[in-house]
Amino acid sequence: MNVSDAVSGGREAVLKALLIANAAKYDECDSLRDAKALSLEIRDTVRELAEFEVADESGKPLTGIDELRLRREARAKERKSG
Repeated sequence: MNVSDAVSGGREAVLKALLIANAAKYDECDSLRDAKALSLEIRDTVRELAEFEVADESGKPLTGIDELRLRREARAKERKSG
């Protein structure tokens, strides 16, 4: 899906389309300057997409502390059940 087609799908769809488009450009890039700029764009896009993958019940993105707490809770449950 290209970026202009993804617009109707919302922010997450646009970010995924941008990630795919920028990754393809990066793979074919010959300029170190352009590669660096694209790599920064790719990292930022991945970071933004992570907000959709990790959210609490209210739909808010989790902070790093929230993620750590959830991992610790999951490990504690594994220990109790195993």
